[in-house]
Amino acid sequence: MLDTIIKIHDQATQQAKEAMARSAKEHSRATGSAGYHLRLAVRTGMQREAPGGEAWPAGSPWLQFGSSLLGRARAAQRRQAKRKRAPKNPSPLYGTKNRTALKKLAGAVRYEKHVSGSPESGGTTLVRIGFLTFRVAELAAYHASGPHTIGVSPRMRRLIFAVGLGIRKSSITIPRRRHVEPVQEKNRSRITEFIRLRTLAALARENPDSVSPRFY
Repeated sequence: MLDTIIKIHDQATQQAKEAMARSAKEHSRATGSAGYHLRLAVRTGMQREAPGGEAWPAGSPWLQFGSSLLGRARAAQRRQAKRKRAPKNPSPLYGTKNRTALKKLAGAVRYEKHVSGSPESGGTTLVRIGFLTFRVAELAAYHASGPHTIGVSPRMRRLIFAVGLGIRKSSITIPRRRHVEPVQEKNRSRITEFIRLRTLAALARENPDSVSPRFY
């Protein structure tokens, strides 16, 4: 009787496992990269006053990037407080010189990456983009849900007059200015394609970093 021993070296299965592990790891990495670059797109869009190409209403003297009229009034209020001629509990107005609410928001965009388990073993990757602290998010939501009307009180009128400017308006309107949503809506398909191409590059043993993100 002739005994025959056959040994099978299944290299294909091992290579397939390694390729899937690489692609899973790159999928997680690409998701984080997409979040980082989307954050930059939101910030740049806000600085240009057109996140995702959605142009904001023209800036007014009351609330805009850079110096604002109410900001100058607030500066005068601070000077009065130093001279002990201000009211005991001065109410803050909207913005200060070169640091208006909208400019603060542009610098407050953040992203967070959370990985649950190992990507190679089926873990999940979650990326959050936007205003991730309650106080900032509340301010951003206020602008995104506009328009809002603010009444001009006699006290505000006096503060504005103190910096050499007058106002006859009885109210100030702050228009709607969305921030994150326009960028997300415009780049939804680009996000999917970016992650897909990065994952395929890793699967083919190519350099995933050669795939450049193009988010606007």
